[in-house]
Amino acid sequence: MKMKVRVLIITACVLCMCMVFPRCSSTRLLTRTDYSASTDHLKNNRIDDALKSLPKGEADTFITIMERTYLNLLLGNPDIDELAQYSRRIDDRVRYRVSREIQNFFYVETPEGYYASEHEVIWMHMLLSWGYILRRNMERAFVEAKIASNLLSLHWSDEGRFDDPLLRIILASLWTMQGRWEEAQVDFRVAAMLDPSLRWCRDLSRMSRPPSELIIILGGAGPAPMWRPRVSMNPFRGFRGIEFYTRGMKSPLKLADAEGKKIKLHLSPDSLNWYRRHFIRDNEVRDLIQDSHYGARMTMAVTKGTLNVAGGVVVGAAIVAGSIGLGAGLVVLGVREASIEAVIAGSIIALCGPVYGIEKGKKVARGSVRIVQRDLDISGQYRFVRFLPEYAWVGWSRRELKFPLTVSIKKHEVMSLSKDRGTLMGSGILSLGFYPDCRYFWK
Repeated sequence: MKMKVRVLIITACVLCMCMVFPRCSSTRLLTRTDYSASTDHLKNNRIDDALKSLPKGEADTFITIMERTYLNLLLGNPDIDELAQYSRRIDDRVRYRVSREIQNFFYVETPEGYYASEHEVIWMHMLLSWGYILRRNMERAFVEAKIASNLLSLHWSDEGRFDDPLLRIILASLWTMQGRWEEAQVDFRVAAMLDPSLRWCRDLSRMSRPPSELIIILGGAGPAPMWRPRVSMNPFRGFRGIEFYTRGMKSPLKLADAEGKKIKLHLSPDSLNWYRRHFIRDNEVRDLIQDSHYGARMTMAVTKGTLNVAGGVVVGAAIVAGSIGLGAGLVVLGVREASIEAVIAGSIIALCGPVYGIEKGKKVARGSVRIVQRDLDISGQYRFVRFLPEYAWVGWSRRELKFPLTVSIKKHEVMSLSKDRGTLMGSGILSLGFYPDCRYFWK
C-alpha cells in the first residue's frame, strides 16, 4: 500500500514539473532578433532584400508562409501556391470561443500548434484573393474575398465580435480590382459605420459608379511588440503584458499625376486593434500553459535578481562599514602620533567611503533589475505574423490620371508609382502600392 502511495506521489510530481517547466523542442522558434535584417530592409522599402533575408527557420509553417506571400505580393509576384495549399489543410480548423471578458473570438489551430488569430485568418484569404487577381483568375479571387467577407460579418454575438475598418477598406479594394463595385460599396459603408470619422469612406460608398482611378497605398512595416508589465489579479499574466507599437509615422502623403493634377490622400485607421485582440485571445486560448511556464520563468528570474540585490546590499554595507572603521582608525592613530596627514586621510576615507559603498550597492541592484527584466521580457519571442500593413492611404479621381504618379512628403518625393513597377498593381481602375513610412527613410 505504501509503495502505491509513493508511486502516485512521484507521478503527480512529474506531471506538475511537466506543466511548470517549458517543454523542450528540437525546432527553435524564430525570435525578433532573427527578423532584424528583414525588418530593416522593409523599413527602407527594400522589399526584395526583405524577402531574401527572411529567416530560414520554421519553414512551411503558417507564420512564415504568410510573411513570404505578403512580401511577394508587394513585389507584384503572385506566388500564392504554398499559401493556397496550406489554406486547404486548415479550412476545417476554424474554432470559436467566448473569453472571460465576454468578447467573442475565432481562431485557427494550425498543424504546428500555432493559434492563428482573427485578422491573420482573414488576411490569409485576402492575400489569396489578391494573388488570384494578379493571375487574372477572378473566379477564385471572388471565392477567397467572399470567405474574408463572411469572417468579418459573423454575427454569433454583437458584443465583442471582430470587425475592423482597415480590413474593410482593403477588402473593398480587392472587390474593386475584381470589377465588383457593389461589394466594394458595402465594405466602404461598413468601414464608415465602424469609424464615423471616415467620411471619405461614406462618400465612396455613395458613388453609384466607381471612380475612374482609385489609389490605395499600404503603409508601415508592421507593428512590433513591447513588454509592458502591469498590475493584475493574476501576477503571472500581469507581468506577461505585451503592448504593440507602430513603426510608421502616419505621414501626410501628397500625390500628383504626370500632368501635375493633385489627388488628396486620406489616411485610414491603424491596425493596432488587431494585435490587442491577438494578445487577449492568446491569453484566453492557452492561459494555464502560459501561466505555468511563465510562473516558473518568473520565479527563477526574481530569485536570481533577489540574490544579486542582496549581494549588492552586502557589498555596499561592507564598504560603508569598512571605510568608516578604517577612517576612524586612521584619525585615532593620527591624534596619537600627532600626524595631521593621518587625521585628514582618515576623515576623507570615513566621509567618502560610505558614498562609494552606497553607489556600488545601487549599481549592483540596478544591474539585478536589468537581469530580471531581460529574463521576464517575452516580447522578443512573441509569435505573430509580421510585416502586415499598419494603415493605408486612399485617394481617387473621377477622371483618368496620367502615370507615373508622384508621392511626396513636404515637397520631397519619396516614391513614384508606375504601372510597370513591381510595387504597383494596376487592375482596371485601382492601383495598389506600398510605402514603409518609417522614420528618416526619405531624409
